[in-house]
Amino acid sequence: MERIESVNNERVKRIVALKDKSERRKTGLFVVEGYNNIKDCPIKAEELFVCSDFDKALPVCDNVYYVSRRVADKISDTVTTQGIFGIYRIPDTSVKAPVGTKTIVLDGISDSGNIGTIIRTAVACGYSDVYFHNCADIFSPKAVRAAMSAIFKLNVSIGTADEILRVLKSEGFIPYILDMNGKNVFETELVKPAFIVGSEAHGVSDAFGDSVENVISLPMKSMESLNAGVAAGVVMYVHAYGLNKKH
Repeated sequence: MERIESVNNERVKRIVALKDKSERRKTGLFVVEGYNNIKDCPIKAEELFVCSDFDKALPVCDNVYYVSRRVADKISDTVTTQGIFGIYRIPDTSVKAPVGTKTIVLDGISDSGNIGTIIRTAVACGYSDVYFHNCADIFSPKAVRAAMSAIFKLNVSIGTADEILRVLKSEGFIPYILDMNGKNVFETELVKPAFIVGSEAHGVSDAFGDSVENVISLPMKSMESLNAGVAAGVVMYVHAYGLNKKH
């Protein structure tokens, strides 16, 4: 197995460059950092970079490179790295028909941590598909880290509002915008819903708002809004486990 000691090594430069969205787009690759994130991935990494003092059993990979602690710190996107990094190929993100009966749409979510949290919660609730419109890059280091291995466990589609609504409606899904002025989700009959969650700052964009009639909300006391990741998590659990009064 090759050992890499220099931060100027070409392989190191290549993996560091993947912190940039433009490089991820150009190469079709992204980085997963952290032992549990990599261990729980259902597919093998194309390459594995491991710190020389890493002391856990390595996930199966055909191309493993041992690196110095200095190199690991250079590669890492965290303050204190665990010293293990996997290189994975970005899957097809074209807009596809849902493969299951539970789906959610994220519209204009700019916080990578929220995106990762929502993906992780979606998998926990048995969702099969997540659609993205005008959001932060879901393959950024922060989003991938927040999602854990969930990013590999559902179908990711990125497209325009028209593309997303067209494919959802063609499969019998009914879009529901999540907004504070909507009907109480706990008292609403949810008929094959596709929840649309907008940004905390601007809500759902006109691209969806002008085309979707159904609006639901979460009841709140003394607060006007919730973090987008929290709000999305609540409605997904409400639907997944039949917690609304009409189900």
